[in-house]
Amino acid sequence: MAKSPAHKLGQIVGDEIEAAIREPLQDIADEFNLYLDHRHPRPARANKRKVAWEDSYGNVHDLDYVLEEGGDEHTLGVPRAFIEIAWRRYTKHSRNKVQEIQGAVLPVAERYIGSAPFLGAVLAGDFTEASRDQLRSHGFHMAYLSYEMIVEAFRGVGVAVFFDEGTTAGELRAKVRSYGRLFGGCSDDTQGGHSRQLRRASKRTRPVFHRVARLPWAPHYADRGACPIRYVGPLPCY
Repeated sequence: MAKSPAHKLGQIVGDEIEAAIREPLQDIADEFNLYLDHRHPRPARANKRKVAWEDSYGNVHDLDYVLEEGGDEHTLGVPRAFIEIAWRRYTKHSRNKVQEIQGAVLPVAERYIGSAPFLGAVLAGDFTEASRDQLRSHGFHMAYLSYEMIVEAFRGVGVAVFFDEGTTAGELRAKVRSYGRLFGGCSDDTQGGHSRQLRRASKRTRPVFHRVARLPWAPHYADRGACPIRYVGPLPCY
């Protein structure tokens, strides 16, 4: 089934945000000698692209980023942080999305409660305060990227991504084509990863997100004698 232009534009924005968050998370992993798992073929999980962990009942949950202690490309480590990325254009979808995050992360975190994993979420776009409070109440630390911030980031590299329910299909297609002209196009199906064009574009947009993405974690852990990424209770939403 062909994807609507609204879906294609939303996918571009979502993929850019996820790619933008990876670099600051990698900096944190390097700083604390942790392994950052992300969507890519990894020998430790039979070269599957998806980041997937089992809960105590054998159910498999797909995740975005996991920071592991003692992990590498060939060995699964101990999960020390689960960090999810969520993008929504409209607040009417925000409660469902945070429930998806809870459903994916909390059962796995419960299985590894002995290692007290850190729970993180980067919410981007339009999320109600109630939906953010819901995540906070379950112990998630959050960074929030407003829709205005995202629009401004893309505007800075010459791409107009603003749209609402009044934007026509023709206008949406023009925005997708504009992105393609600037960055060589994007694939209709990224198959869980980012096309070369998306990665190239993210190098230009991700600096806007660095400041926000890093705030909730790393600075709060001073004990270098033990793994610094651990659950310490809810923090303010930045």
